[in-house]
Amino acid sequence: MVCRARILATRVAMPAALRAAILVAAWTLLPGMLWAQTVLPPDPGGLDSRLSGTLVVGGAAADTGTVVLHRVTPEEAGPVDSVRVSADGRFTLELGEIPGPGGAMFFATYRHEGVVFFGGPISSPEALATSYDIEAWPSRPLPAAGAEAEPGSAAPTFHVSFRNVFIEEGPNGWRVTDIFEVSHDDPFTWTSSDPEGGVPVWSYPLPPTATDIQAMEADVGSADLRLDRGALEVLAPFPPGDRLLVIRYDLPSIEATFPMPGTTGIMELLVREPAPVMRVEGLRADAPVEIERGSVYRRWWGEGVRDIAPRIRLGEESAPPVAWVAIFLALILVAFGSWFVLRPGTRAGPAPVPASPHPAGRVTGPRRALLLEIARLDEAEAEGGIEPAEAKRRRDDLLARLAEPDRAEGQGPGPGPA
Repeated sequence: MVCRARILATRVAMPAALRAAILVAAWTLLPGMLWAQTVLPPDPGGLDSRLSGTLVVGGAAADTGTVVLHRVTPEEAGPVDSVRVSADGRFTLELGEIPGPGGAMFFATYRHEGVVFFGGPISSPEALATSYDIEAWPSRPLPAAGAEAEPGSAAPTFHVSFRNVFIEEGPNGWRVTDIFEVSHDDPFTWTSSDPEGGVPVWSYPLPPTATDIQAMEADVGSADLRLDRGALEVLAPFPPGDRLLVIRYDLPSIEATFPMPGTTGIMELLVREPAPVMRVEGLRADAPVEIERGSVYRRWWGEGVRDIAPRIRLGEESAPPVAWVAIFLALILVAFGSWFVLRPGTRAGPAPVPASPHPAGRVTGPRRALLLEIARLDEAEAEGGIEPAEAKRRRDDLLARLAEPDRAEGQGPGPGPA
């Protein structure tokens, strides 16, 4: 499997940061934004500064509703225009300027059943050439805990599209950056079962030993993200699609368990070098990866997993006890050989020899005792109860004694005439 660590790192750094910036910029000033601001006037070359698109609600074009245009600069941010959609859901907004490098950024929103839905950012003239669509969904409250579901209603289908756990040594043990992308494909927005929003819409357990839990980045506002009782909780409405959550916490020991209820598309656990020798139960080990120059991470991963709890343990993977396996197999072979030799009716040849006092191959008298002694000696050597040199000496003596009766019993009247 191709490592996704570098791809996911880029994904976190760009789209999520941009989405979070849009959410904040919609209602607050942005004096700390990093790009320079130069407001561009309408292009003298006659470029169209209008933004046209379609409002879609529940998978169908809306026949009513108001779309609000927002403008974002380092100095100010907020709504600058609004327009009602036509009967086929179409709308057109006049930007008043051409967005571009160093200029203002625009986006549009639509509020439906108390939930605000966002269109994508407009930061270049090329973005005006395509249809600007806003997709909204009807809302449905989650069933209250212990309450019976309404007839015909379905349970939420939340799943973690991917989870990346980055671990490195920190000032208080081990520092963990836990990245989730959570989504659902239900055709409506899930809301809290509590009208006041106190019951989380989605929650996920964190390692039981986690301390100093902090939300680093999220696609929801900080007021709608709660870290309570060792769990990550999202209080905000959850529309269809993806939401990115980045959590940071400390572990006193790297030997920790990561509960993963439900379905997870891809799970990657990466531990930055240097780190002690360890193994991760429940995930597959893979070759180390270099995410940044000089930053090498050991990697374990799983794909399409459900209801697992990977656990980090110190020490190498437990290898099969080769020596004991060999001893066990030797004992089986000795026991089988002894049974085959000693069982009544065993014949060494195709027919009995009339001249012998006993049928050929039948183990009787002193020979049986000698064979049993050899079997016991083999078992003692396999179990380490006797030195190999001493075992060989005694085995040679027993074999020599065993050969003497064979010669005595095998002497007959001699060959007949040719």
